[in-house]
Amino acid sequence: MNAHSTGNVAKIVIVTLLLSLTLAGCKSKHTSDSDATVYIVNGIPGSTELKATTEDHTFTGPGFGANVLSLHLPAGAYSLGMSAKRSDGAISPLPPIRIHPLANHKYALIVQARRASFCPIPVSVKSNESQVTVVNATADPGAIDITVNSIVSFAAISSGSASQSTSLEPGTYEIAVLASGDLFKSLSEPVQLKLRGAKSYSLFVVGGASDHGLVTKLIEN
Repeated sequence: MNAHSTGNVAKIVIVTLLLSLTLAGCKSKHTSDSDATVYIVNGIPGSTELKATTEDHTFTGPGFGANVLSLHLPAGAYSLGMSAKRSDGAISPLPPIRIHPLANHKYALIVQARRASFCPIPVSVKSNESQVTVVNATADPGAIDITVNSIVSFAAISSGSASQSTSLEPGTYEIAVLASGDLFKSLSEPVQLKLRGAKSYSLFVVGGASDHGLVTKLIEN
């Protein structure tokens, strides 16, 4: 595979993250080890900030193609009010979304211009193996494939969804993002990804191939 074969190759950046929540207001008094983790991703091109509001708190999230906001919430039902700030400073309200996270589970909340998707992230840990789940949080509507050492290991991940968890041996791998079903349409240059044994990872693909470029965030669960 030649990542330079397409004229609009988006460079991927790997950032290993373990982010804590950012609060505009007081810190929740209900945080515990049994909380659900909700990763919020901004999939709205041109947006510089994302906000999610519950009855008690306002959570300030990242701009388009930037970091992933990690919220730790007690299990239960929530109605999240959403808004996005544009580069000119204007605030655009978004439709609210209802979520119902379960204790000790992990989820991706992918906020896009016309919809928001709330999907579970399968997490499992096996001795001496790395578990990887890919979350397609791009602004583009098409599905993606992920190659690992030039082999398609994650196929047809639709926008706003997560793949099944896949086991990999600990080590360093070369990965790239492709348009689903097209081995010759690369959306990124190959990059190196280092995985440790007995660990679970979520690999978020964010941004847009035709805008600011794809950015890949690797989060250790």
